[in-house]
Amino acid sequence: MKVYKTEVLANVRDRLGNQTLSDTIPMETGNNIVPVVDVGFTRSNFCKYASNTATANLTIFTSSTIKDTYITAIHLALQKDVTCDMTSFYLDFYPENSPIQFIILPINTLTASSFSIDISFPYPFKIAKNTVMRIVAPFGAGTATKTATIWGFEVEKV
Repeated sequence: MKVYKTEVLANVRDRLGNQTLSDTIPMETGNNIVPVVDVGFTRSNFCKYASNTATANLTIFTSSTIKDTYITAIHLALQKDVTCDMTSFYLDFYPENSPIQFIILPINTLTASSFSIDISFPYPFKIAKNTVMRIVAPFGAGTATKTATIWGFEVEKV
């Protein structure tokens, strides 16, 4: 089979990182083993940041309704004063009205504290389309600052 479509060849060259002057792309398959590269998708990286001091939940972002979304790293932080009556702090995913508590951190109520946690996932994990990622850390009195950053990428078939 011989490949003639220049868009396909350009996409292969871009994905493989080939140098146009020194590297060549095979234009036909033979009886040899040929490496396969899936070039039928586009990938875009993202970094979503959110912070608030409100007593309500903190929405970080909502995944795409069209593209596949993968998470590669998470950063969570909390700073609260001694009068803050917060009793829980967790990250949840909210796919299709069914929340999943993902990272749950213990909180000492009526104690001034601050912490942060960073998690890098060696293998990205896929979340459902149109999923809300949020921090749930309700409180009624005192002051608290909740912060979150989510890194990942989205994949779209082309």
